[in-house]
Amino acid sequence: MRVYIKSVHFIMLLSPLLVWGFIYFYQELFITSLNESFFVIKKEKSIRISKKIARSYQEIETLVKRNSALLESVKGLEQKKRYLIEILKENRKSVKKTPIIRQGEWKVTFIISGEKKRAIINGKVVSEGDNINGARVLKIEKNRVLIKTYEGVKWLRLFD
Repeated sequence: MRVYIKSVHFIMLLSPLLVWGFIYFYQELFITSLNESFFVIKKEKSIRISKKIARSYQEIETLVKRNSALLESVKGLEQKKRYLIEILKENRKSVKKTPIIRQGEWKVTFIISGEKKRAIINGKVVSEGDNINGARVLKIEKNRVLIKTYEGVKWLRLFD
């Protein structure tokens, strides 16, 4: 009994041997070409990486310059703050504290009604929207003044 092999199958059986023989005879050429291509790729990657590092270094330098300028301005602000605190401490000794008037002690002594409505409350001239001793003047009418304090809204009558 004879076995017949088609030429396609015969080539398929011999192809691993042919490849092995080709590689065996040309192994030095393969190795050098693989090494060269590997090193070229590696060199290109290293060049890209070094460019990225250079850009990052430049960005860091610009940030350092900006931050140093900000730091200098902050130092200047802190010196000004210290100076102002010293002035406030000196002025605090000379400033007299104004007494806080309680809600029951509000007294309207005079009201001027016209274009600009004004009133005299506890000896101070005020108009609508002004603040006096922790209260806001909301409205001034002929005989009364509406104020708002932390306790609420209250009408103050003239000569009450």
